[in-house]
Amino acid sequence: MDEYGSEPKDVLREWERIVRRVRRNAAEAVAGLDGPGDPAAIEAAQRRMGVVFPPELRAWLGASGLGRLRTDDGRNAWVAFGHDGVLPTGGLLLCLTDIERVHGFKQSLAESDPPDGDHVDWCSRWVPITAERDGFSGRFLDTRTGAVGAWSEGELPSEGLHPSLSAFLRAAADELEGVPAAPGDGPDVRGRQGPDDEAVRAWARRNGYAVNDRGRIPSAVREAWQAARAGG
Repeated sequence: MDEYGSEPKDVLREWERIVRRVRRNAAEAVAGLDGPGDPAAIEAAQRRMGVVFPPELRAWLGASGLGRLRTDDGRNAWVAFGHDGVLPTGGLLLCLTDIERVHGFKQSLAESDPPDGDHVDWCSRWVPITAERDGFSGRFLDTRTGAVGAWSEGELPSEGLHPSLSAFLRAAADELEGVPAAPGDGPDVRGRQGPDDEAVRAWARRNGYAVNDRGRIPSAVREAWQAARAGG
């Protein structure tokens, strides 16, 4: 096991489980995800981002179509090429081009609004691996610890939702296969729908709040919705 607590072979095994299951049920969702990645493009992306990908992330990108650059066609969305329908908890899997785009987007926001005290919205060592189309929520891999965390607009980032990349992929593969969650895989509820989520989103849009189509609804929006209901 390497210093990040996740062996590349474990990551590749769990990734193959995901691909097999999705290909069986929705082959179009994994179109373009077959490997290999482009090692030179992966190295160049690290240099441009100013981070060093941990071995398990390099292995995952190197063995899949996620590790190839896509031609930027000027799309306005921060996630231009994300793969939908692969992860059971929602969110778009990011290819190398999207990883750079979202990382740069989050970095620019962090630099324009420096942290206040211990409040940190984003760290440069965090590498986004999934996101919504607008880039306002998603999951990241901490290159220092190897853990997978999540961010969402209006919320403090959640670090350590999964102890490693292989644990994150294993939880996704288990859910696709109907396997009960294993202890220690860590909770991952940001992509799940709550019973009132659609009602909250509909109310929020009618009242001028910006909310994503999926992912966690900011607590301030939910509290405003609850207050409006209580007030009749």
